[in-house]
Amino acid sequence: NKNITSVNNPEYGRGDLSFRIDLGNWSIISMESTNNVSSDQVQQLNRLLDAAGNDHVMLAVHHPYWASYCANPSDTQAALDAGQTPPHCHGGQSKPISGTTKGVKKYWDVALERGVDIIATAHDHKYERYVAMDTTGVNATGIPQFLSGLGGAHPDPGCSERQVGSAFCVGKVDETDPLSSAGNSLDQNGQKYSLTSGLWAISLNDDGTYAWEFVDTSTYPTSVRSLDIGFGTPRP
Repeated sequence: NKNITSVNNPEYGRGDLSFRIDLGNWSIISMESTNNVSSDQVQQLNRLLDAAGNDHVMLAVHHPYWASYCANPSDTQAALDAGQTPPHCHGGQSKPISGTTKGVKKYWDVALERGVDIIATAHDHKYERYVAMDTTGVNATGIPQFLSGLGGAHPDPGCSERQVGSAFCVGKVDETDPLSSAGNSLDQNGQKYSLTSGLWAISLNDDGTYAWEFVDTSTYPTSVRSLDIGFGTPRP
């Protein structure tokens, strides 16, 4: 088992922090996205992919390309019009695709062309899993994206307006807030669920298959609850 730390906001400005780690028949590549993705960073991603001698690749990028709203845009505007504080949306989730403001699509374009199998992201303080898609959201031969950002402070309130391809989403539910996305923070049985922290783990097999699990750690060490378990296959 390995815990690999990817580039996060606090490290920005400390030079090139991209790296590659080889595990069995997998290469894990981490790329920075705190500032707008540059052409130099795109070239660095291509260099890391060229140097990867394994058949399968997981790309880790701090900012997601796909991210659902954590509050309905109309509700957010209604709160602002009424002079109220809108629901907390970490990372600018007023946009349907939060990562495009950081140029993350440039990484996705390379990943789609070069056969990357999985993209792991964070930034937004919730957990959300997407089916395999390209950047248009229609190509099932694209890449699955995992968004896991519940390891820090102030969890986001889930997803009130789900993006296309969003297969699973949980966050914190605030029962006292009428603008909270309570109806869209659900467990695997479709029941309303709220959590304040969680952990995503993935097992990478040499044949390109992989298994993932997301657990609620809000009451750790007293107990943990598995919320999302699944199995994936490599891209064709």
